[in-house]
Amino acid sequence: MASDAVIVLQQSFRMGHERISRTGVICNVEVFPDRGDIIPHERTFEWAVQERLRVMEATGSHLEPIFLTVQNRNLERVLRRAMQASDPREFEEPIGGVMNSVHFVTDADMIREIQETLKHDRAVVADGHHRLEATRRLAARAGTGCGSFWSRVMAYVTTIYDRGGLLISGIHRVIVDAGPFSQYRKRMSDFFRMGTEGSVQRQDIMYVYDGQFHSLEPTPAALQIIESLGGSRQLPLSC
Repeated sequence: MASDAVIVLQQSFRMGHERISRTGVICNVEVFPDRGDIIPHERTFEWAVQERLRVMEATGSHLEPIFLTVQNRNLERVLRRAMQASDPREFEEPIGGVMNSVHFVTDADMIREIQETLKHDRAVVADGHHRLEATRRLAARAGTGCGSFWSRVMAYVTTIYDRGGLLISGIHRVIVDAGPFSQYRKRMSDFFRMGTEGSVQRQDIMYVYDGQFHSLEPTPAALQIIESLGGSRQLPLSC
């Protein structure tokens, strides 16, 4: 007989010389009606929303969870207790070396405790803006309120207070036909201290890769410009 379940997922991975772990829960999160409980922080591209919408509609499923973060100091403690009550299934991803410890939680009282822990939180979207928007449109199209399949989205939820710290790593973008990086170095030298390295050595600065890793660290002059425009001198990659 089928029963309700949530998945507690603990991931461990290496960034530079540091081993980092993160604990979260994969569950269904209501998106319709939109009460403002899930807060996007990026604009979406219409073509990308339509692309996800077509795939989700054709398959009738959520193929992967979106990534949500909450300000909840109790979530990690509750999830670790849930992990102790189940046997993990562990596997390592061949690319990136991420170790996953998967715990299927079916105990109704434990699921209820996780729900109670999260029910008053507002979540910020760390990843999955286009899938979230596509789900909301499918929910609105279904027009059957909270009872429809598309009224919920599969989400991985973790807390910013995770013991290992929630890591916000770099955004990777491919620049096509931009020419060699060397042609930009002189103009950029007014705003960045630059170096060439064999690999990524730090997590608090930017890198450009064109066959080699070029480190880009903002100069004090660049930070002053950011501050004058109302930005922060702090450029954190983790919180």
